[in-house]
Amino acid sequence: MPRTRQRVKLSELRVGIFMLLALLVLGYLVINSSGDFNPFEKKVRPKGPLCFR
Repeated sequence: MPRTRQRVKLSELRVGIFMLLALLVLGYLVINSSGDFNPFEKKVRPKGPLCFR
């Protein structure tokens, strides 16, 4: 039984979404392995008259 064109498109879409997610996770792991990148770290910049930064 031949596959319909819609079925092929849906399976290709699923593979594309899976590959996009895999590349995003891989990119996050590569950037995070440097140690300088932490998305959960709070970065507070004090603002006041006595702050010298």
